[in-house]
Amino acid sequence: MACIEHYIKDAENIFNEIVLRHNNAQNNVYTEYLAARTIQRWFRGYVTRKHLAFLNSCATMIQKHWRGYVDRKYYTVLLKDAVHKMFLEYYNQMATKIQKVWRGHHVRTHIFSYYRLKAYINGILNKNREFLEQAKGYEAHTKHLLQKTKQEECQDWLAYLSFRVHHLIRTHQIEGVYSNHGTCEYSNLEQHLKKFKFKDFMDLKRAKEKQKLLKEPQHNYIFEGRLRECEEVWLHRNDAGKYSLATGEYGRDKQEYQQRRKISEILHRQQDKPMKFLPVRYPDGDYHLNAKTYQCPPLHSSVNKRNS
Repeated sequence: MACIEHYIKDAENIFNEIVLRHNNAQNNVYTEYLAARTIQRWFRGYVTRKHLAFLNSCATMIQKHWRGYVDRKYYTVLLKDAVHKMFLEYYNQMATKIQKVWRGHHVRTHIFSYYRLKAYINGILNKNREFLEQAKGYEAHTKHLLQKTKQEECQDWLAYLSFRVHHLIRTHQIEGVYSNHGTCEYSNLEQHLKKFKFKDFMDLKRAKEKQKLLKEPQHNYIFEGRLRECEEVWLHRNDAGKYSLATGEYGRDKQEYQQRRKISEILHRQQDKPMKFLPVRYPDGDYHLNAKTYQCPPLHSSVNKRNS
């Protein structure tokens, strides 16, 4: 009412105002037309955009549900494939493990076994330790034997030298070669010679010779009496040291004696059979042995004459 209050006051001018506005309305038709068209354009654009948005949302919804349906259906297939693949991988792993265990067992049993090799190596190491201990013991034993042999050899040499020079000990009347001149006491060498027991040495030497004779094969002698001695000398003619004590050859050097001993052993091995004597009657005579070497009657000449 407030907007038309001034029209009530001026009622006369209402008609004029209506006419004026009607005229103005005719003048504003085009402007209103443009305004209406603009409004329609905007409204139609709005409606169209809203409808397109609705269609898009519907299409998206349809696609979402369709894709969900398809994916759920395909997911079942994928799940089955994944389960089958998982089972296959598990079976492959178990098969690989079984093959690994079987191949290891087969190799250890028939081809190569680490534990057997380890046991073999440990056995070899233990044998090596035992061998080293035995070698050390053998080395100590060998050194002991070598030292003992050297001591025995030195004792033999001392005995040999003492035997050679035992007659050089001084007496109450005459000084010896090794005596301290001008004194009545024994020297160190003479004291050693004085301690040496020659009887025990000779007994031991005779015992060794007796044992050696017992080890040698017995010979069937042909002759009796003095001729047996000659036969024995002939049998042992190449043994230079057999009657070395009986012949009185004490002054020979030990090295020369050993060389003669070796030569006699070589000749004795080369002799296949000992010489056999034929029973021959000889005229009565004095057949004796020389003081230095054994000498027999010329038996070989008699044997040769008899054989001829």
